[in-house]
Amino acid sequence: MEIPLVSVVIPTYGRSELLGRAIDSVLQQTYKPIEIIVVDDNDSDSEHRAHTEKVLQPYLQNRQITYLQHEKNAGGSAARNTGIKASRGEYVALLDDDDEWFPEKIEKQVAYFQTLGQEVGVVYCSYILENANGKKVFIRTEKGDLTNELLMLQFDPGASSTLLFKKSVLEKIGYFDERFARHQDLEILIRLCRDYKIDVCHDILLKINGHNFPSAKKSAEVKKLLFSTFEKEIDALGFWDKRKVFAIHYEELSNFFFSERNMLYTVYFLGKAVINDPGMLINNVIYRRIKKFIVS
Repeated sequence: MEIPLVSVVIPTYGRSELLGRAIDSVLQQTYKPIEIIVVDDNDSDSEHRAHTEKVLQPYLQNRQITYLQHEKNAGGSAARNTGIKASRGEYVALLDDDDEWFPEKIEKQVAYFQTLGQEVGVVYCSYILENANGKKVFIRTEKGDLTNELLMLQFDPGASSTLLFKKSVLEKIGYFDERFARHQDLEILIRLCRDYKIDVCHDILLKINGHNFPSAKKSAEVKKLLFSTFEKEIDALGFWDKRKVFAIHYEELSNFFFSERNMLYTVYFLGKAVINDPGMLINNVIYRRIKKFIVS
């Protein structure tokens, strides 16, 4: 029986000093065969492009590695799509340039994937999160149709670095939505759940380095985009689940507009949050925000 090729897509932008570590963690995998596709999303005339080319120079003699470059920064979703479309594997794994896999990551995920039925489109795994506060171990157990959990932000696989897809599934559902500046993983998994299921390999197989946090503006923009993109899925939720979704998302939107001193939108989104979850008033958060807004 032929061993399936796994394509590993590593998008990189502005973190050339960490890229080598990520690549090394793939080259040290116990699973063979693997191809590595590095997608450089730095502007062609930038300092980061020059640094990335320098870092990659010793790796390019390895026939496993393909190096692709964007002319201009196009974002993480576009970089992942470039790599996926260039891939040749039966499976596609994603690795952020600041994360690192443990040696048995691909071997264990592929072996587990092959025990599952055709209804499963992606397998994720458990991981260690390391940030300024030290290491934390995350063990995820959710599987199946997780549309509701994804919409309510009650399920998060951790990062794209945990995911192993069937390439045929990515081709069917349409790759990553390049409009999303964050929550790309959440967005693609919601679409995947329309026709497939999610499963989990419980082993801790990578270390995620958590240090980047989006701006309030970017977060709010993505929240609005999620609402418009998944209106059908939200409408299909049960009454109480739908209230939770609106409360969670509208409350974050109100945070942004409050910080921007936009009274009209602040009141609108706070009102939506309160209507959908009156219990929010109990913790006094809204009262303190409105009071601070009026006083300032």
